[in-house]
Amino acid sequence: MARIGLLFESKAAKRRWDAGMDCFGRYVGEVLSHAGIPYTWIDDCKELSRGETDIVLVLLTAESKESAAALWTFAEQGGTVIAYGGVRSLAAMLGCAVARPLGVGYAAVAGGSGASSVPEPAIPFERAEPLRFFAAEPWASSGATVPHEVCGELRQLEPDGETAGALLDRFHVGAGRIERFAVPIGETIVFMQQGTGPVVEDGIPAPDGTGQVNDGILKADDRYPFDWEYDRLETETGAKYFARPQADLAMAALDILQETGVRSTWCMLEPGYSVGIYDKVKAAGHEIAFHYNALEPQGGRWGGDEFQRQLNWLRSAAGIEQVTSNKNHYTRFEGWGELFAWCEENGVAVDQTRGSSKPGNVGFLFGTCHPFRPISRFDESNRVYNAWEMIFLTQDMDLGAWADSSITVPFLEEVAKVGGVAHFLFHQTHLHSKPAVRDAFRKVVREARERGFEFWTCAEIHAWHAARRAAVLVGFDGDGGVLVKNAPEGAVVWVPVEGEEVGAAVGQKGAELVNKFGVLCRKQVVAQPKTNVASGGERR
Repeated sequence: MARIGLLFESKAAKRRWDAGMDCFGRYVGEVLSHAGIPYTWIDDCKELSRGETDIVLVLLTAESKESAAALWTFAEQGGTVIAYGGVRSLAAMLGCAVARPLGVGYAAVAGGSGASSVPEPAIPFERAEPLRFFAAEPWASSGATVPHEVCGELRQLEPDGETAGALLDRFHVGAGRIERFAVPIGETIVFMQQGTGPVVEDGIPAPDGTGQVNDGILKADDRYPFDWEYDRLETETGAKYFARPQADLAMAALDILQETGVRSTWCMLEPGYSVGIYDKVKAAGHEIAFHYNALEPQGGRWGGDEFQRQLNWLRSAAGIEQVTSNKNHYTRFEGWGELFAWCEENGVAVDQTRGSSKPGNVGFLFGTCHPFRPISRFDESNRVYNAWEMIFLTQDMDLGAWADSSITVPFLEEVAKVGGVAHFLFHQTHLHSKPAVRDAFRKVVREARERGFEFWTCAEIHAWHAARRAAVLVGFDGDGGVLVKNAPEGAVVWVPVEGEEVGAAVGQKGAELVNKFGVLCRKQVVAQPKTNVASGGERR
């Protein structure tokens, strides 16, 4: 099994943090953890000489002659170096020059030019659309002094904009290779999921009037990362949405949930319901969640003490000790990571606030449909919070003031392609008073079930991810079977296959081959190791 190291040099990080700069590149570690891929942190480039790593992902280096030499030697001796931007110190050694940095643009995976072609990677979409980036640093590699190929294109400003360099340069150095993406992948993911900066002012509204986010209320979507024109599509009715993974009356809601056989997460806003309603909600198997209200006209306030006060109210009113999830009223949001710190401090495992507050910015506004753990800013050394964020796609459809239910199928199909969570938000009061909203809810349930979706509460989704994260891939047994420590019963590992292995896997009775992350893999249901496994294989 390949040994993966993440190079994040602490001396370089400290210099940036002391200067008030972020090191979002380290978020790549969280991405690998989410995918179940084990790795080891490397604090100093000198550690590469120990021979304990086969692949090194370069997240941050000191950009010194020493770090460049260490990476070169590592590749020369058969290792694979993968860099997400940076590594300027290697450019001259490879016969390249650092080209003019780019601002916002789009990266096309297909295309490119150079000494030879690289097969296009398999993309888990029906079409390989250009993906948005917020900064890029291409290299001029036409004079490279080692064998190399290029893949993909960087396009300026818009998806069909002028080409401004390659997305990926692949250099063959000795027995190994150096692969450099011009886009800082970790930083790009963070900007998509958490916004391009702290929420301190109203966002810029959509030119066509469909997303008037400048309403005087600070919200999660005031710092949206995408473009109103280039990153939205329309349904057959003209409803616009971000296309890619880029209450008062409660009894009616209970009735339709019982009718459709769905259990859901109920976010409770102070002053809430009578005790009898809470008992019925719990008895029906639904999750009672928090609905923090920071709207000052309604008596709320943005602050950790107020978050805790309202949460304590819910625990007392609903007769529950553990509150797993929260969704802020009106998607109210300020700053960067304060909300996630409050969730940590109060044992709230999942926040669901990040989503649209306007009909024109529904969909994959934050570029993902997977639950993720947010990252902090430089003042907390860019640590990852011990809390999850689970983005929602839209609020009540067919209400009149929101998007219509024609977006249901596009959302479900995009989520299914990436194995994510299709999170739809409905308010109890609208389910009670608006027949069209009830029908939209029924449509979501019907279309989702036809596509094999299951309905889980937020607490169940968190428990599933916690169990998945606890499982650790530790190696292979003598027969080539995967060994996983702490694997839940029925856990599945997708094992990459290539060359002759593909034919062998196809020939196996009941073998299942699936494309995962652009790699053909075979399915294996894992068993617990029969013997103790050395702790060294568990480092992540």
